[in-house]
Amino acid sequence: MPNFQRINCSDIKLGMRFTMPVFFDDGKNMFLAKKRTIKKYHMNAINQWNLQYLLTAGEAMPDSDADMEKDFAGFAKANYDNPTDVEELEELDDVEELEELTEEVEEI
Repeated sequence: MPNFQRINCSDIKLGMRFTMPVFFDDGKNMFLAKKRTIKKYHMNAINQWNLQYLLTAGEAMPDSDADMEKDFAGFAKANYDNPTDVEELEELDDVEELEELTEEVEEI
């Protein structure tokens, strides 16, 4: 069994994320996958099932890490969804032709 640490459910807040998966108190059944956000339905489950603690081998991720990943994901999606914003690369033939001209000029 991994070196789990207990997380008091009273310490779990909406929007938290963890570096490793979070498990129920049995240490076998996963409650939350790693780097996934605690959502309202997770909080409802904690309250409805009267959970006292959960287990993880990781730690809570700082908000800045979560924000940075969220910003990057938004940037990547925006650029992927708008491929026309990407510059077209030159044809290789054009580059080789330019190199040949440069060599000729250097010889002169």
